[in-house]
Amino acid sequence: MLKDVENKGIFHLDDKTNKRIEALNFQGKSRLDTKQQNMIGCLLELAYGLCLAPLSNISGNPGFEIVLGTNT
Repeated sequence: MLKDVENKGIFHLDDKTNKRIEALNFQGKSRLDTKQQNMIGCLLELAYGLCLAPLSNISGNPGFEIVLGTNT
């Protein structure tokens, strides 16, 4: 999934994006590839939430705690 798109990867993360992800403080995560996987998971969760009908609003549900640093 995180391979360069030229090597049949799905996502392309440029150097600027990788530096910003690397700077994030994920609890228990220090490797860049692990942080990238978490960020892509959040992206997919956001896309799924946008596909739901307004009556099935999930915006109050947890989902971005790992990025926001609010794991409790």
